[in-house]
Amino acid sequence: MIALYFLQKADRGVFDQITSDDILGRQTLNLKESANYIPDAPDLIIYYEGSDEGRKRLEQLFGKFLKRMETETEEKVIRQIKEEDSRAESGMGFLFG
Repeated sequence: MIALYFLQKADRGVFDQITSDDILGRQTLNLKESANYIPDAPDLIIYYEGSDEGRKRLEQLFGKFLKRMETETEEKVIRQIKEEDSRAESGMGFLFG
């Protein structure tokens, strides 16, 4: 399961708390600048990939700091992130292949 959340830049330290949690720390979590994916967006994006149980824990413990991205925007940003990762992987293959 993949989910994207907005996190205000002032709350950047919350990401460190999230990644230090026993369960959440085992999930895939990345912090990204939202302006790279959404024009004029001032916040950060937390990219979560993991179990539904982990997602629920994330929302339960840190929900007051996070805002789940709207479905349409979330799907668009996920596509952009996956394309970005794919380009990075093919570039690494070219360098080290």
